[in-house]
Amino acid sequence: MAGIGFQLKKLIDSEESYFHKIRTYTYSLLVIYGPLVICIFSITYIQGLMRYFNIASAETESFSKIIGYIFSASNLTTGVFALVLTRYVSDAIYSHEYKKVLPSLYGSLILTLVPSMLLYWTMMYFNGKDLFFSVLTGVFFGLNNVTWLLLIYLGALNNHKKILKIFLIGTMVTLVCLLFAGVVPGNYRLYYIMASLNLGFMGIGAMFLGEIRDYFGEGEGGLFDFTEYIKKYPSLIFINVVYILGLCFEGFYMVFFSPNQSMKYLEVV
Repeated sequence: MAGIGFQLKKLIDSEESYFHKIRTYTYSLLVIYGPLVICIFSITYIQGLMRYFNIASAETESFSKIIGYIFSASNLTTGVFALVLTRYVSDAIYSHEYKKVLPSLYGSLILTLVPSMLLYWTMMYFNGKDLFFSVLTGVFFGLNNVTWLLLIYLGALNNHKKILKIFLIGTMVTLVCLLFAGVVPGNYRLYYIMASLNLGFMGIGAMFLGEIRDYFGEGEGGLFDFTEYIKKYPSLIFINVVYILGLCFEGFYMVFFSPNQSMKYLEVV
């Protein structure tokens, strides 16, 4: 984010005209909030599509909540290491030890994906949901975990236009696939919509990983060397934990302080 700030300051200071400043601030909004806006637009489009195909309103609402909680849950599971990884990558770049970066990405993916997917499948086992749909949502959960982690590393590239373009390409892949949802039999349409989302995020993840590999090159060193920073900078873990508690506050409040909503909330989870 500091990289974005420095670039924007240069752009703003390069010219004095109001038009230039308006254009620069618009660019900053697109770069910083563009991916979020794209994701919100995609989910809104999918909701409209589900209504168009007369998918039951309860099913549409449940689908929207599942997607929302997957976004939130993946933010929580990757948030544990977010600041530690940011500091580790920053130090590696500052000391020109670029080969340490890629192994830390692979190590963080292992430490994040393995426990989060185990937790997910444990919940699905006791939930009793449709197996095929559970697989598709599980893949989406995993892809979201990967995307959040990749964005930490992409910040070092200082090519925020490309990040926005990649999100746009992935979204377009999903939307193009959804154009053919009408030819899918009704019983399988929800599966197709979920699979289309997965395909778009797979494209985003693959392009992000390609950009990171091209920039840092092949790595060498331990996959989990970055965990030394947990002991070195314990305050970063504390900040992450407080951040996670803040994100979970709504759920804690509903379960423990709002009896009328607690059962409904737990049912969705």
